[in-house]
This record gives sequence, structure tokens and C-alpha cells, in this order.
Amino acid sequence: MKIAALKRSIWMLSVIACAALPLWADGPGTGIIEGRVVDAQGDPLPGASVTLAGQQNTRDAISDAAGEFRFSLLLDDVFTLSAELEGLGSSSEVAVTLDPGERRAIDLTLRGDEAEEIQVVAEAPMINKYEPGATARIDAETAELTTFITRHHVNSLAVLPANSGSKQQDWLNSFMGGPRDGGTVNIDGVDVSQVTGNYGVFKFKMATTQVAATEVHTQGRGAEYGRTQTATINTVIKSGTNQFHGDFYYVAQNQAWVGEFRDYPDLNGPDKIINNYETALGGPIYRDRAWFFAAHAELSDNRIRGASTNSNPDVIADPVFDWSYKGSSTVAKVNFQPGDDHQLAATYVRTPGYREGGGNRTGDLFSLNGRQETAELNTALWNWAATPKVFTEIKVGDSQDTRTDNCLHRKDSLSGGDPHTPSSNNFRYYDLATRLFFNGCLVGGPSGRFSDGPRQQINAYATIFAGKNHELRLGAERHVMGLDNRNWPEREYSGRGFGYDVPGGFTTPETVTVYAPPDGGLFRRESELNTLFIQDRIDIGDKWVVTAGLRLEGQSMDNNIGEQVNDYDELAPRLSVVYDANADGRILVRGTAGRYLNLFNMSLTQNFDQGSNGTNTRQVFNWNPATQSYDILNSAIVASAGREATRNLEPEYSDAYTLGIDWQFHRNWVAKAMYTVSENDNIWATTVQFDENGRRVFALANWTQAEVNRLSSLHGVSPRLPLTREHEGFILELNRNFRNNWTLRANFYAGDAKGTEAAGNYIQAIGGLGTDGSSDVNTRNKGNLPIANNSEFPEIFNLLAAKRWPIGKHTLTTSAHYRFRTGRLWESQRYVFVSHPVSGQRERVIEFLDPQGSKQLDTATELNLNASWIFPPINGKYEIKVGAELANALNGDAQLFVNPVSGLPTGRGGGDIAYQRPSEYRFNIGLSF
Repeated sequence: MKIAALKRSIWMLSVIACAALPLWADGPGTGIIEGRVVDAQGDPLPGASVTLAGQQNTRDAISDAAGEFRFSLLLDDVFTLSAELEGLGSSSEVAVTLDPGERRAIDLTLRGDEAEEIQVVAEAPMINKYEPGATARIDAETAELTTFITRHHVNSLAVLPANSGSKQQDWLNSFMGGPRDGGTVNIDGVDVSQVTGNYGVFKFKMATTQVAATEVHTQGRGAEYGRTQTATINTVIKSGTNQFHGDFYYVAQNQAWVGEFRDYPDLNGPDKIINNYETALGGPIYRDRAWFFAAHAELSDNRIRGASTNSNPDVIADPVFDWSYKGSSTVAKVNFQPGDDHQLAATYVRTPGYREGGGNRTGDLFSLNGRQETAELNTALWNWAATPKVFTEIKVGDSQDTRTDNCLHRKDSLSGGDPHTPSSNNFRYYDLATRLFFNGCLVGGPSGRFSDGPRQQINAYATIFAGKNHELRLGAERHVMGLDNRNWPEREYSGRGFGYDVPGGFTTPETVTVYAPPDGGLFRRESELNTLFIQDRIDIGDKWVVTAGLRLEGQSMDNNIGEQVNDYDELAPRLSVVYDANADGRILVRGTAGRYLNLFNMSLTQNFDQGSNGTNTRQVFNWNPATQSYDILNSAIVASAGREATRNLEPEYSDAYTLGIDWQFHRNWVAKAMYTVSENDNIWATTVQFDENGRRVFALANWTQAEVNRLSSLHGVSPRLPLTREHEGFILELNRNFRNNWTLRANFYAGDAKGTEAAGNYIQAIGGLGTDGSSDVNTRNKGNLPIANNSEFPEIFNLLAAKRWPIGKHTLTTSAHYRFRTGRLWESQRYVFVSHPVSGQRERVIEFLDPQGSKQLDTATELNLNASWIFPPINGKYEIKVGAELANALNGDAQLFVNPVSGLPTGRGGGDIAYQRPSEYRFNIGLSF
């Protein structure tokens, strides 16, 4: 298959190039520090010696005839920059923090020969005129001093501005009013976004001690960033330096140290210590040229659940079960710089994990399921400075994401009676009265479920400095993604009043859904994504930077028999203007405009599977009281019906505009403000419709507003929602650099998102049908149309403060993170069942009972505390610390989720809980050198 062929070519290329490094997949992986050497009057000085010192090596350059210098192929680091010229003295040393792929411009002014010594008396500006859009970052120093809901690195994103997602698991985030899980996720610049479902899922769960920084690029991104409407998230793994350094941390957790659950007030976990370990080692392989970093962690998020307050005590004697994610994380990274013109490196990441449970709708022991998942990544990169003005980069990546779901408990001995009676089978039963599942687990059916999402990519870039004022960037990318899965639920029952030995499983049985068995074993699908981009960044005088770019993205998708089922090529223009008010980088006014495309995730290909894949062909039967069996056909869906006419889908896109100002009013303080407005269009949906014969068929389409209006008018329903998603937001930030032993970060976000939301490009449905269920046989499309689902919090405030307190030879570190979020907006809905007048088949649709966003959930507050005591170094080298963490110190229990039909608190897929996670104590001890 194409994935195997591309994989072979990728790794042949990496061996030939001797390359292995990870950084920005969307743009250059290494950065640039450039500038001028000038005298006290601002005149350029040629021939000056310029020195750049970092943790890995020291590099030298000579200023040219215009006094200019440039250092390229730089990894992210904190550098010191200085210059000197015989007879004219030296400059002050300037501290420069360089993020991955960043370009910084620094001018150095020579002091007179009378200066006796060089001191670090200056720092580069904290803001950057060459960064066109909104960027937020949390570094290792801040993250390791702060307590989060779990110790997985993804939770550190909670402190960043405009993280508006409603989810509280540590693998889901959304920004700036975009769809939940809507961004791209990168590790060292390689795209590792989940391809099997919701695209922006963090499938790699690493410890915060393994990560150097996590960055989020939201609105205003340049042409090098793509494949998402909302945010590009990049996690940078730590690197080795010229000094050997290492860490060992032991973290103790206990389910008895977890606070009270709002939905289970009497739930008490066992008093049992959970052991977590985090280890790391880094240093030189060959001083000044090659370095390594390796780390391993064993982590648990320490979660317990009650099976249900309505669970059957005869089946679950102890309703408390361990719902913790138990995983490990292994990372290894090698950097090699054979000379100033080449930069090589390699990265490996593997994060296997396991969780068992069943969400908050588990009714008995047999409904518990377990998930084993493993994510693995290999990357390779070669950077080459062909000339002082031409830089190239070749990057490859290979990732896997495998998941296996199985029922944890099954009845080994069956009664052998009626096959629809629970005691005679291991199928799932859903009690509509208690809203609980019984007898079978929540996913995969008795045979379990398996999925694998391989992804291979190869990217090539060039940066060309043309003349004095142009920075031209060119790039090409190729991604090949796959989806291999197996899933057959077999049968699912629903009714009211569940009983193990009751005929039909309920005192009031209703329906059974029977899924056709899959044709063969694994179903395999593939998708290719090819991208070209060009961008020119133009310096106009000392005050203006204009960046104009164009990105071409094309994607094709093949179904399980290798047949192409969708194909598109779309252009996405980008423009940004930055005005440096005083030409010193301290006050920057920014404006951006651009189009951002969302790629199709691999789940779309399942809609075009040929033959039964275990879920796409099914029949629903009603209970027949006369025969005491499920033998009345309710409805049926056939695998391939309705596919032919809906293969030319276009990607959803967002047109976004921003206006903002950054002001560094002190060497350590920056204030930022940004206003953004965007509109998502081309929204598509997978829906179930009646055809002209009354069959239920899948309908995939970029639904138009005209079609929504037509159906709504036909059935006497006013069109409630525009078929777009409009967002308007405002961000305020106040940040202090970590200097003089303390830092402070504050940000406020207010946003308003209206319209239809695509969650992983699958949209919930509402009927354009009358409330009485009336139908018109002459209309082809019946049933479901897209609706809104506002997943964001309208207002969010974050305040993070951290400080080190020297106490003699000891040090006390403390931090506090406070977060305030106003409740999510929602509206009441109800189910309407529609029977087709010809076939009699039924379809369930949803209807709004309230205006969109007319109701609101609880306001959520959260306070996380951290304190550590660091002892004096042993032999001046080995440092021991002991510490404590308290997550959600106020034990906030705001309701985060609601069932819009019942109005009751509810979890969502994957076992989300309806309320904030309760407080939790953790204790740790560590050794560093």
C-alpha cells in the first residue's frame, strides 16, 4: 500500500541524510538570531567580532560592510550575544530567548574602551516583530513549579489564553472559539494529530519534566502553518547540553487523598499509595558537537468512579472502581552539529497506557470496559545552511496510534434460554429509565474493538534572504495517513426496567439493533495530503514588517478497496502587517487576515466502505408483545446506499481577522491585547436521510443554507441556525518574565461563538421536520440537518504566580494557579420520531425547544497550589527537594456537561464526568544534578 512505500522512502532518505531531528513541521525547525553592530551614534561597524553563547556551544561571526551579522540553524535556547571591535570597545551582553523556528533581530551598540568588564545589563525584547500572529508559551521552569489537574504535560495548556474547551481530560483542548479538539498537535514540530477520530487529540501523554516548552499558535498564523482552522500546538522535548544533568522524581498519589465527588458524595477510594516515577538524563556525546537526552516516566492520573448509584448490588458488590489512566512515557533525543552549516538530530517517543471503566453510565460489572493504547513517534531532520542567505531543511516523521477496547468481564456460563434474555448472552442493554448500560461493555461488543492510525510525512523547506529586506520561505509537505480498524457491536438492546432473566431484557422492551458482521478482518483506508506554500516577509524601513503568503493544500481519500472517494485542492491566502511604533521592538501593532483549512480526518472514509464493516449495515427491530420477540422491522441502513452522489466534499474553512497590540513597558513586563473575528464555512455533515423509497441512507454533504431553509420551510419550522460558525473574541494578557526569582502571568478571554460547530467534522443533527413528525414523500432528504453545539466557556480568567524564596542555603518554591470560567451555554432539545409514509421506517431527529444559548451551566473556579523545599546542594552538585501539590484546592464542583434532552448532568463519550474533578493531594521527592 502507499503507506508502506512512503515509509520505505522516508527512512531511506533519513539514512542517506544521516538526519534525525524534530522541530516545526509547519515551517523551519531551527531559528535565526541576526542584527547589526553599531557605534554610539548608530552608525554601522564592519569587522566587529560577534559571539553567541548557548548551553550547547559558542559561535562567532564577523559583521559585514553594513555592520550586519547572522547566526542560523539555532535550536531553542537562552543565548547571550555580544560584540567587540579593537579600538572601539565592546557591547553589553544581551540575553536572547529563542523559541523553535523563531527569527530574532538584535542590534549591539559598542561601548568605549574605558569599560572594564562586560556584564549582562540588557535583554532582548520579550515580543517579536517577526511573529505575525498570536502565540502563547509555557516553559519547563514555569510548568514544573505549577500544579495541574494531572502531571501530564498537556494540562499545562490550561494556563494559556483562550483555551476555551469544555473538556477536562488531559488530552483535549480548543482555542479561540474553535471546534473542540480542533487544532493540530505537534511534537518537536512533527504533526502527530490523531487521524482516527477527533483530529486535535493529544494521544502522546508525557510528563511535564520531559518537556522544554509547549507553544500554541492561534489566529494570524503564516503560510507555513496549516491543516487546521484554530490552533497549531507544538511540544518541544528537552535536549542535552554540554553539562551532564539528570533528574529523578517520585510522586505519591492515593485515591483516599481525592476530595468529595458531587455526583457520588459517599464515594471513598481505597487507602492505597499509587507510585509514580519520572527520570531523565542528558549531556554531551562529544562536547560542543553532539548531545543526548533520555527520559522515562510512569504516570497515573488517579481517578476513581462509582459504577452507578443505580447499579445492581447483586452484580457489583463494590461500586468503586479504579478509573485511572496508567501509562508510561519514554523519550530519547540526539542532536548533532558537525559544523556551523549543518544541524542534525533524532527523536523517539513512546507512550503506552491503559484505562478501565465505563463512564458514569455503567450499571453492572459486565458493562465495564478496558482500553489499551500505544502512541509511538520517530522523526528525522537535516538543516543545511547552503550560503549565509540560503537555508534548507528536510524532515521526516513516522507515527502510530493503536487502540484496543475489550469488555473486562463476561459471563462464562450462559443460561441457554431465549437469546434475547440477558442471562443468555453478553450483549449490551441500555435502560432508558435509569440511563445505564448493563450486561455488555460500552465499546466494541463481545468481540472488542481495534484501531490503528499510522501516519508518515516528509517535508522540505527553504528560507532565502533576498536583498536586505526580503525573507522568502518555500515549502512542500506530503502526509500519508491510514485507518485500520475492526469493530462489530453485534447487538444492542434498549427498553425500560432492565432485568437479567426478564424476556427481552426489560419489563418494557423497545428495540434491538442488529449489526451485520464485517466482510473480512481489518478494514484499511488511506488518505494523502500534499501541500505547497510560498511566503515573503518584507521589512519596510525600521518600523514595518509585511508578510504575505499563499498555501495550497490538497487531500485525497481511498476507501477499504482502494477506491478514491474524495479529492480536493484549495488555496489559503495569508497576510499580516506589524508596525513597530518606536523602531525598538517595544510597542508592536499587529493586524492579520487569512483563510485556514481543516483537513478531513480518516473517519470520513468509513462512510464509503464497500461491504459491511461491522457498523455501517444494521437493522432495528421493535419488540412484539404477541410473539415475545424483537421481530417488527423498525428501520434499516445498507452499507453503500447513498454514497455515489456525495463524494465531492470540500474542506471546512475559517476566514479570520485579528487586530492587536503588544507593549513591553518594562524589561520584564509585557501587556498584550487582541481582538479577533472569524467565520467558519463549508461545514459538512454525515446525516441519515430517507430516500424516495423510504430507505434510511447516509447523506454526506457540504450543507448549504438554501437547503436548510428549503427543508425548514417545507416542514413548517423556522430555520433556527445559520449554517456557519461565527466567533468574536477578545484577549488581554499581562506577563512577567521569570526574573529575580518570581514570575506572574495573567490573561482574560471573552468570546462569543454562534452557529454550527463541527466536532472532528461530525455534526450533531436536528430535524427540519414538523413537531408532529409529519413527512412529505416527495422530498428526498428527510430527517437530520446540522445544528450548533457551543463547546466553549464564554469568559476565562487565568492568574499564575510562582516565586523562589532563598532561606539561607535552602530554597522554598511556591506557586498558585487560579482559573475562573463562566458556564457553557446550552439549550433544551427533544427527540422527534418520524415514520416514512411508504416504507414505515423510522428516524429519530432532534428539535430545539429554546433559542440557542439561552441557558447556562455553572461557573467553574479552580485553585491549584504547589510548594517545594530544596536543600543545599550536596558536594555543590546534587540537589534534593521535597514537595506537595494540591489540585483544585477549593474542591470546585461546577457542572460542566448536561444532557440537553433530559436536562440532567451527564458525561459524554469516553467517560467524561459531568462535574469538575475533585481536589487531590500529591507528594513528591526528587534528586537533580
